[in-house]
Amino acid sequence: KHSERANINDMIIVFHSRISRKVREDYLQRISNGDFDILLTTSMFIHKYTELLKKYKYSFIMVDDVDAILRSGKSIRLLLQIIGFTEEEIDAALQLIKLRISLARTTDEERRKEIEKEVKKLEAIVEKARSRIKTILVVSSATGKPRGLYPRLFRELLGFEAGSRSEAIRNIVDTYTISKENVENYLLKLIRKLGGGGLVYVPIDKGVEYAEYIANLLKENGVKAEAFHSKKNIRVLEYFAKGELDVLVGVATYYGVMVRGLDLPERVRYAIFIGVPRHKFSSKLESPRPFDIVRILSILRDVVSGDERRKIEVIIGRLTQRLRRLSPAALAIIGEELRKAVTGEEYKESPVLQLLLEALEYTRKLLERPDVWEKLKESSDVALVEEDGRTYILIPDVATYIQASGRTSRLYPGGITKGLSVILVDDRRLLNGLARRMRWLFEDFEFKDLNEIDLDKLLEEIDNDRERVRKIISGEIVVEEALEISKSALLIVESPNKARTIANFFGKPSIRIIGENMRAYDVTTGDYVLSIIASVGHIYDLVVDTGLYNYGVHYIGGKFIPEYTDIKRCNKCGHQFTSEGKKCPRCGSRDIVRKIDVVRALQELASEVDLVFIGTDPDTEGEKIGWDLKVLLEPYTREIKRVEFHEITRRAILNAIRNPRDFNMKLVEAQIIRRVEDRWLGFALSQKLWYDLWPYYCMKYLVEKKGLKIDCCNTINRNFSAGRVQTPVLGYIIQRYEKAKKPDRIVIEIGEGLLRIEMPYEYLDRLGIKRAKDLLGREALVEEIGIVEEEVNPLPPFTTDTLLAEASARYNMPSHRTMQIAQELFELGFITYHRTDSTRVSDTGIAIAKQYLQEKYGDRYVELFKPRTWGVGGAHEAIRPTRPIDPDRLRELIREGIIQPVRPLTRAHMMIYELIFRRFIASQMISAIVKKQKLRVKIDSFETEIDRPIGIVRDGFLEIYRIIASESPIPSGKYTITMAEPRNPPLARFHDVIKWMKDQGIGRPSTYAKIVQTLLDRKYVAVTGRVKALMPTPRGMEVYKFLTKFYGDVVSVDTTRELEEKMRLVEEGKEDYQSILGRIYDELRTKVINIDSSAWRKLVCA
Repeated sequence: KHSERANINDMIIVFHSRISRKVREDYLQRISNGDFDILLTTSMFIHKYTELLKKYKYSFIMVDDVDAILRSGKSIRLLLQIIGFTEEEIDAALQLIKLRISLARTTDEERRKEIEKEVKKLEAIVEKARSRIKTILVVSSATGKPRGLYPRLFRELLGFEAGSRSEAIRNIVDTYTISKENVENYLLKLIRKLGGGGLVYVPIDKGVEYAEYIANLLKENGVKAEAFHSKKNIRVLEYFAKGELDVLVGVATYYGVMVRGLDLPERVRYAIFIGVPRHKFSSKLESPRPFDIVRILSILRDVVSGDERRKIEVIIGRLTQRLRRLSPAALAIIGEELRKAVTGEEYKESPVLQLLLEALEYTRKLLERPDVWEKLKESSDVALVEEDGRTYILIPDVATYIQASGRTSRLYPGGITKGLSVILVDDRRLLNGLARRMRWLFEDFEFKDLNEIDLDKLLEEIDNDRERVRKIISGEIVVEEALEISKSALLIVESPNKARTIANFFGKPSIRIIGENMRAYDVTTGDYVLSIIASVGHIYDLVVDTGLYNYGVHYIGGKFIPEYTDIKRCNKCGHQFTSEGKKCPRCGSRDIVRKIDVVRALQELASEVDLVFIGTDPDTEGEKIGWDLKVLLEPYTREIKRVEFHEITRRAILNAIRNPRDFNMKLVEAQIIRRVEDRWLGFALSQKLWYDLWPYYCMKYLVEKKGLKIDCCNTINRNFSAGRVQTPVLGYIIQRYEKAKKPDRIVIEIGEGLLRIEMPYEYLDRLGIKRAKDLLGREALVEEIGIVEEEVNPLPPFTTDTLLAEASARYNMPSHRTMQIAQELFELGFITYHRTDSTRVSDTGIAIAKQYLQEKYGDRYVELFKPRTWGVGGAHEAIRPTRPIDPDRLRELIREGIIQPVRPLTRAHMMIYELIFRRFIASQMISAIVKKQKLRVKIDSFETEIDRPIGIVRDGFLEIYRIIASESPIPSGKYTITMAEPRNPPLARFHDVIKWMKDQGIGRPSTYAKIVQTLLDRKYVAVTGRVKALMPTPRGMEVYKFLTKFYGDVVSVDTTRELEEKMRLVEEGKEDYQSILGRIYDELRTKVINIDSSAWRKLVCA
């Protein structure tokens, strides 16, 4: 039928086990003679007639259910041979995979070199084999989860990995209803309202018998229904597909035939669950399955604390890690051995089984404790039931609900069909638990009350989709002519982590290897067949050795024209450059990669699709990267659009690609100004340092002070650099260093650790004292002025500068490290965009805080929740979490495999995430009320007043973000001074520098950390040991002295602030970027290039 509809008149052979012997012999003869165009057959035929199939070259091979082949190394080898690879080539590819694994694990440098040499030889063999093969292979997969080495041959030899369809792609209205009448009567009424095309699921604990009972009940009341399960004839499904049955009734279990084995987009309209899908466990755990133990422990973890909780987390982590590595067959074997061990039969020991038995024993001990049961009863999302004198625990079964409800919403050429899911709630706690767990996976998930939706309108939409699907299948609609089928699109982002994270929102992606090992992730979103790939940062940068002063910018026709070329990177030393040549200008290595290769790969992909989305970061740098990509890809595709997202979540990505925008040229122009200014001023000032400062510094510090034998320092040294912003920042660090040389205060302890105060150092003269220690033994009069209750509001959520400052103050974490971690948390989808100076909170952010507080505090949340938007307007938001998941829960979800980040999270990631999460949630809570004791302290003529928190009247936001510690009140009286020490002002730390930059209006959120790191890299500044403070080096002090002496106006704070303001006006379209470039050029020419600073050099080498 399909060949007739497609007007294919080629010779087609359909070979399967049901054809007659005579037809079989005829077909085999025709195949042997090559007398066919298309062969449809089974995987068994491949095994049996491999040599026959290897005789021909195939232009196209389609493998349905490739999972069956991927489970067998032999099957994979046979398929690759049929495609045209030799045994030797397959062996070489397999060896290459093994060597790469060894390379990743080897630390010995000599061994690494040997392996790398062998890898290159094998890569050449594999590349030659790949270039020879012209066959197109298409595979379809149900799971996309192959294990072992052999499936990796697809990636090595064919350049792709098989993915799978995701149940995350769902167009379902999820509803619930709580009825006071008999559930079976209500079910009957509901089905009569909804009509045919329905699936009814009964709870697993009621089983097949109850499914049969419901089916008979429906039949007795005029509904054409039948129970469908593994023991039923497959014809039941055929009758349903043809419309001869209206409803199928099955069991809500993950591997049930009605949960996973049913794909009828033209027929299935709705699903009804009689009760919330759940796992059911006896309190005695008489017959647990492997993952049942993990599920019970996950529940018990929430009702214990301290060491017990940590022990459970360790057990869950070990079990989950080991069980998820097992194939379904291996898992079934372990399950059977566990059953034997539990029932006292002889069993085969293994490390995994031993771990399961230990976990089971510990779980049973916990379930014997009354305090555990009491806490389980208080749980809002787990149910306890009594049946026949026994207690059972019911836990929501999320996976089964996703799979079963997903039968109502399937992909088809026009998109994804709409479906309806209805839960007839039998326990509100289980519904709460199911909703909570669904939100962990789908951030915008919600259950709607069935009585509050427009059911007639919804059913009309559902039926319209089915009619379209039916017409496509029957051939009444020619898809390409009558339907706007799902378009193909390419989404380009900067980071590989970001690309993988986005792809995983839509299931396990298929992976294609493009160009020099670039990975393109192929998924479907319902609207688009989407390829996702990373550009890995900037593609192009300014050239060198051409233009005005050889700085890469030309002046043509009254305009400044920057010239760009592709970036090169040295694999040996990491140096990036734009000059042409086959060697790294820094280390001389020839191991160089060019971004032009990335461009060519992107151009190849762009030519395949209908539309290109560019999803680079939402700032000026991201806009410029995106603009470069647009210019380079325009000749290769029909349409290019900019998409912008401030968080990496499924919701945000879908919203972005459904609402693309044009490029903002004002942002591009602002970035051009920043880059050109950085090049002009940076190159010019740096060259002054190379030629004029270096000889002086070399002689003064390296020859005279360190005694090094240097005949003449009259050379150039390119390891010096200068910049508009980094110079005043260096000056601030030096200023703090100079101030830190002399004490400015006395720290005084009154009583034995009772109270500490500070006295200005100059006050010693007023007291007639020369040394601080002369205060020891004197009396201090402490008077209580009063006790007040004070309202303390929460702090706003983090901006870039406040996050960097807090991480530095709390953890001594360098700013560049904090930014690196925040970047990774953003790319992994855990926080919003981290380069921001806005405190604004969106409606989505407020909803996340509300949901978290609801789940944590139940009905009490209304007392604690106080929504605040903080900032107003603008596209950017404060830094906040993207989901209502606190750090403890996040660890658990990762450990259990529910959330699977594309790279592991370290302790540092969790520390920064916790800071962001707690600060944000606190910002949406009520104020705290703190009791404070006001004290007046007198020491002779010195007097000061202090406030001390002595009690928390109302915790408010402090429950989440504890920033105030309560102290004991101090009675009025006279106390002896027990300690008096002079203290110098502290050196600047990372957070001090960043706050100073923000206050002075210089630098940007994206450059705060980079500026400090540049000073460290250039050895202008060093980090002290324990305190992690910043201290200028002699080198840095000489650089600053030189620059401020000769070019002070150029690198002043005021000039830098003024330029930052001008660039902001360009972004807003209020200034012309060419005029700003003109001013910068005049400044470059008159205040830098034409200024003679050679006096210092002449002092050394006349």
